Amino acid sequence: MKKISIFLVVAMLFSLMASSGSLVASAEGDFTLNESGDIIGYTGPGGAIVIPAGVKNIWAGFQELAITEVTFEEGSLLEYIHTNAFAYVTTAMTVTLPDKAGITLADYSFFTASTVTMYVPNATTIFTGSNVFWSIGEVNLYGKNASTAEVYSDCQALWNFFDLEYTVDGGYLTEYVGIGGNIVIPKEVTNLYSTVLNDKGITGISFEAGSLLTTFGDGANILFASNPDVIIELPDKEGITVKAWSIWGNSSQITDPNTTTFYEDYSVWTGATFKIIAPEISGAKTFFDNNSAVATGWTFEVGEGGGEEEPPADEFTLNEDGDIVGYTGSGGAIVIPKEVKNIWAGFASKPITNVTFEADSELEYIGSSAFNYVTTDMTIILPDKEGIMIEDWCFYTSSMITITIPNASTVINGDNAFNSLGWVLMYGKNASNAEVYSEKCQYWLFYDLEYTVDGGYLTEYVGDGGEIVIPKEVTNIYSTVLNDKDITKISFEEGSLLTTFGDGANYILAGNPDVIIELPDIEGITIKAWSIWANSSQITAPNATTIFEDYSVYTGIAFKIIAPLISEAKTFYDTNFAGGAIYWTFQRCETIDNQHSFTYSVSAENIISGFGIEQTLAMFLEGVTKGAEVTITALNGETELLATDYIGTGTTIRVDNGIVTVTDYTALVMGDLSGDGAIDINDLVKMKAHLLKIDELSGVNFVAGEFFVQGQISISNLIHLKEYLLGLELIAN
Repeated sequence: MKKISIFLVVAMLFSLMASSGSLVASAEGDFTLNESGDIIGYTGPGGAIVIPAGVKNIWAGFQELAITEVTFEEGSLLEYIHTNAFAYVTTAMTVTLPDKAGITLADYSFFTASTVTMYVPNATTIFTGSNVFWSIGEVNLYGKNASTAEVYSDCQALWNFFDLEYTVDGGYLTEYVGIGGNIVIPKEVTNLYSTVLNDKGITGISFEAGSLLTTFGDGANILFASNPDVIIELPDKEGITVKAWSIWGNSSQITDPNTTTFYEDYSVWTGATFKIIAPEISGAKTFFDNNSAVATGWTFEVGEGGGEEEPPADEFTLNEDGDIVGYTGSGGAIVIPKEVKNIWAGFASKPITNVTFEADSELEYIGSSAFNYVTTDMTIILPDKEGIMIEDWCFYTSSMITITIPNASTVINGDNAFNSLGWVLMYGKNASNAEVYSEKCQYWLFYDLEYTVDGGYLTEYVGDGGEIVIPKEVTNIYSTVLNDKDITKISFEEGSLLTTFGDGANYILAGNPDVIIELPDIEGITIKAWSIWANSSQITAPNATTIFEDYSVYTGIAFKIIAPLISEAKTFYDTNFAGGAIYWTFQRCETIDNQHSFTYSVSAENIISGFGIEQTLAMFLEGVTKGAEVTITALNGETELLATDYIGTGTTIRVDNGIVTVTDYTALVMGDLSGDGAIDINDLVKMKAHLLKIDELSGVNFVAGEFFVQGQISISNLIHLKEYLLGLELIAN
């Protein structure tokens, strides 16, 4: 092998290339647009973004950014979200697509290890291929007939599907795609079209708190035709009109709490047993006098209500011990007073959406049937205190229950506390242990609240071990917290605030198997003495300012250090253990704070290897020297690279000695099969196509795929490439 020695001269130019061809770039806020008005770049800070209404295509721009929310301006013209547009976003992300026909999501457009929650309000939205959300993260998909999307993902074990049941347009309920049963009409509905709810298997209908309903039916059609017996609960508000023919032989009961409700002639037409629950029975009878003589077969029951002022939001009835035994509020979000020790009853069949507890809650017990048959999906956050018991049958409902149980001592009594036809999402300390409490509910999902952080200190870990990721708010790790937890790898969330690893007195990972440690790339971290002791074989310390105290690593086994400045890394350990240090190996990190360390080699075929992933032309030129008369250019085909462009596999490095000789070299970036200088989904697709003999690789592109088994590209190479994309291993150049 021979070495290249050349020196830097760079001219900075600005233009933009995207997968859609050569484009003229412009800016709209933080978005970079091409001449067609498509998004091809983004320069904003991340977080919540709003896509302009005129954008039809999103080509790129959001990869590897901390995007938390994506929404679209009203009247959006969106048609297509392209491959890799949101690949590798670094945070959990919520995407709400516009409600328009003809939107397509390309394969790998949301390739990420983060949680993606997506709302797809239009049933015509197309998912191309099986890898739109190819992910080791969770995908929560809300859409019209969302469960049909399962066919689009071969990673669906981590998918959750939720149907968007209702479509409301200008106050009118225009579509219902749910599974029937007891349904709750959204509060923004002012008018119910009669035919919308026909043939839907509905058994009960009620309305969200704060309902704006004005009209029930359309005066021409039967509202619940071909449904089973439907129980109707109207909202307690003034000015509702029940139109003619709305209730016809397929309902046996209506609750009408407001005396101002107006029933048109023939609004209720039934010879079957029919029960009216209303606040003023004498008045209720007159509502129906003009309908049919069969009204003599009806029964009437005095109900609460009357169209007066709505009761306060949280009206609890307490017994002499201060326990909750009743509730007269309107539902929605409720806050339990801190003095309440027992909840015996009060919330059954109510539209309770959120249950939280005041600080310093004294809660001890939630009794049987306390929240039975709640009519809406409900979220409960229990207080973080010891000794709470949840009684059998207390959450018996067909709605979805999301419960957070922050204290591991909480007792779920019996196996039917959550006996339900709906979903139960449980977040808790050792939540998976709760599986034994329900043999009747097949729709449980369990999420462990693994970490407790107090004032920046990691004070508790109750996870299952394996590969763990320390929350970014942790500044200090107590040594004993992670002992005996079956941990195999420890890394840190992006944006980590870590300052101290260990406490200077204890082994931080004692009793675990061999642990791989990946420190965050931030300044000022100190590894305390005795932190790493014979149960770790590798540490990556990407920041050159990291301080290793004497005896921070104390081991006589094989130990590998991956750091940016190897010669300095050796000095970190000189005073630790001379006997053990002879077993250590050192590997240079690819990059660190713009200090680029690359070693280039040239083969007999003039192939230059040793390039890093996403290494720009400027980074290459910074690391080589040349004579004053020598010029170096880089080309992809006939197009000359800019200083900020990546050097990829197949890039031509042209060296002109200024006299006679011009020599062309070919760049080789291991793992970069597509030649764009990065390793991403495109390379995975290329390798798959090669293995399937659809589009076989050749020349230097073939060599770029030999990173695992030299001389061939096999399924092993494909597996290792996937592992790299998931952040589980490196590819050496």
